[in-house]
Amino acid sequence: MGRNLLIEVRPGESLTDEASVVVHENSHFLFHRIDEPRRRRLEAYAGEAGSHGTSAWNVLLEALPTALGQGVADHEFRPGGWSTEAPWYHIPEIDRYAKAIYKHVSHAVASGSVLDEAFLREAIRLYPTAEEFGRVPLD
Repeated sequence: MGRNLLIEVRPGESLTDEASVVVHENSHFLFHRIDEPRRRRLEAYAGEAGSHGTSAWNVLLEALPTALGQGVADHEFRPGGWSTEAPWYHIPEIDRYAKAIYKHVSHAVASGSVLDEAFLREAIRLYPTAEEFGRVPLD
């Protein structure tokens, strides 16, 4: 990671098998390609929402690639096996947040939106409070 991205494609696995991981890891790579002043502005914007915004930002750094890879890409490449019931990520907080923002992220991809303050505002709104983490709505 950094300025170079290395992705392992295992022998015998097809693009369908690897798409979610490729998209997930590329999302991390592309996030780090955002110029530093813009990343700092987005992080500061999240911080303006208080501790909830700061928490959302910190979890979003992994939940967004998960929503893109295991959400959007996996739904596209494996619609028959895709589910919000199956785990997308091994850390429950990230898994739940990725699923909570999935529709927002999917819409952003379909409409060509960018990671900006408007996107972030909605992502922060969708970040569950500690009490809500057990009951994140997926519809």
